[in-house]
Amino acid sequence: MALSSTARAGYLLVAAFVGGGLVGGATMMVIDQNNHERRGESRQRPSYVDYLTTELDLTSEQREAVEGILQVHIPRMDSLWAAMRNGPELLAIRQAIRDDIRLQLTAAQQERYTAMLDRQERNDTKGGRDGK
Repeated sequence: MALSSTARAGYLLVAAFVGGGLVGGATMMVIDQNNHERRGESRQRPSYVDYLTTELDLTSEQREAVEGILQVHIPRMDSLWAAMRNGPELLAIRQAIRDDIRLQLTAAQQERYTAMLDRQERNDTKGGRDGK
């Protein structure tokens, strides 16, 4: 069943938003790591508990309670992120975007686009964005 142009535009908008967030977040992580390396600091960021402790002046009891709360919920959050990252809806949107882009390219550009996507895919599985 073919999607209407409105539906494709909606998917493209969602994909652009998600992609922009991922690229922006990854860029900020790299910039932050580079800044720490130049200053000779550890690359590890403070934990969320450390952040809350600093911002809210948590007592040791509150800190322990927050750590316990996070231990309960983090596995579910990790599962959700993994499902989203590899979920069929996101993969379908990504493929629709690629198909639509491919329609705008010449035959030579399509070959280069396919090669570029293949390189990205290999980088991702070797420890890039999603390959950890």
